[in-house]
Amino acid sequence: MLIAVGVLGLGCGSVQVPVYDPHRDGALAELAICVVDDRGIPVSAADVCVSFAIGPVESVDRTGHTDGAGRFSASCDTTSSIWIRVLKDGYYRTRLHIDAQRVPYETARATRKWSDGPVEIPVVLKKIRNPAELVANGGEMRWPATNAVLGFDLELFDWCPPYGFGKHDDLQLEYDFWRSSTNWFQVYSHVTMTMTNCVDGFYLAPVDDFSLLKRYYRADPDGTYLHRFEFVYDRRSGEVSQNIPMPQDQYMVFRTRTQTNAFGEVISAHYGMLLEKGEFGGAILRLRANFNPQANDTNLECIEERRGW
Repeated sequence: MLIAVGVLGLGCGSVQVPVYDPHRDGALAELAICVVDDRGIPVSAADVCVSFAIGPVESVDRTGHTDGAGRFSASCDTTSSIWIRVLKDGYYRTRLHIDAQRVPYETARATRKWSDGPVEIPVVLKKIRNPAELVANGGEMRWPATNAVLGFDLELFDWCPPYGFGKHDDLQLEYDFWRSSTNWFQVYSHVTMTMTNCVDGFYLAPVDDFSLLKRYYRADPDGTYLHRFEFVYDRRSGEVSQNIPMPQDQYMVFRTRTQTNAFGEVISAHYGMLLEKGEFGGAILRLRANFNPQANDTNLECIEERRGW
């Protein structure tokens, strides 16, 4: 790594002084943090900790509480990486990472500041409303067969007979996998995921990477539920020609065991989630699911989230 230097004349010699670099030496970051709840109402007396990086592993903390308007200010010289953590009883913890730099690098060098003034940072603290004892399962399971339709029980988290002890054929999975015997990089994986009942289905929702409650509180009973998804990874030629993965920044809300009346209206259903860490590929099924065992209860505020699972 080359570091630019300046030269100071001292009569009989000279001293080389490294040229100031805000990413190495730090520059001033000023934050104006505004904390609100999930309905946009300011949260007062919340505990705030702002960690300003001052080196590869070193940091300086600024701590305090939000005022009556939910605001907290903090400033410090930093190499630009900042972590913010907000806590309050009755709410899910929120933690986010930001980059302090808001001006061009040359401006930061000249002013020794990462911004022209305090940077507004909105933070949302989600209230703990009604955590439910959802059935939470996850792990790795071997595909028991390929090129066959396999039933899966989302509550018991097991294959249906003859491959397991599942009682409800909530989900049907069909798996096709191929790998060259002479070239490991030539591989093909194709998973078709279909809900068994024609009125069951999934919809995708975004993951909240900042809150300990990473998902919405409830499923939307009136949402558009898709009946079928396909995930494909095609590298049979040695190059990736198709790659449709299970989304890592979203989760899948499902409705299953749905019953309708003569007019096609839903009168009973179970709701749950396939979580964002799920993966389909190779010889292993990696999946996590939360299942609400109470019929017609759309609550997805899993108590396991509160425990930080």
